[in-house]
Amino acid sequence: MVLISGLEISMYSWRITKYNPKYRDNRGAYLKDEWICYSEIGKKFDHKTFTFKDYIAVENSYVQAILLFVDDLKIKFFLLNGFEDCGLCINDPYQTVEMVNLYKQIKKKKWINKEDLDSCIRLILRGNIWGKLESSSMHVHFGYDYYMYVISIKKNDAVLKSIEKLGLFVEEFRSPYIDD
Repeated sequence: MVLISGLEISMYSWRITKYNPKYRDNRGAYLKDEWICYSEIGKKFDHKTFTFKDYIAVENSYVQAILLFVDDLKIKFFLLNGFEDCGLCINDPYQTVEMVNLYKQIKKKKWINKEDLDSCIRLILRGNIWGKLESSSMHVHFGYDYYMYVISIKKNDAVLKSIEKLGLFVEEFRSPYIDD
C-alpha cells in the first residue's frame, strides 16, 4: 500500500538493476565487483577498463525501462519530489545541451514533463541531482550504487519482459524510499 493524496492505494513494486541476482549472498548483498556509478568511468573492473560506451549502454537501458512504464501508463508528467542539487560537472564531455538546460531550470520547476524525462533520469543516474519521480500511477526511486525502484498501480508482464530484454534484472522488491 502507498499513501497518495491521503488515500492508500495497492501498488506493485520492483527493484530494477543491472545486477544479476545470482551474484547475491543469502542476505541479498551483491558479491561481484562491478562499477556502481558514472564517476568510475576509466577504472578497471574484472580486468577490463570501464568505458563511457559501457556506461551509456546501461544508462540507456534504465531510461528505456522507465519509458516503457510511462508509455504503458500514459503518464504525461512527474513531480520531482525530495529534490537535491548534487552539482553539475561543467567539464563533462558527455552532457547534452538538454541535460544542462534542464539542470539550470529544475531548481525552479519541480514538474518534469515527458519530453524532459530522459534528461532528468540521466542527471539523477549520473549523480548531478537526486529526487523521486512521482505521478498518480507510478513512482521511480533511485538508490545508491545504481539501484532503481519502480512502484506502479499496474503490473504489465509484457513491460517487465521488455525490461529484461534490455539486459536489466527485475525483482519484486519494496522500495526502501517508499516511506520517505
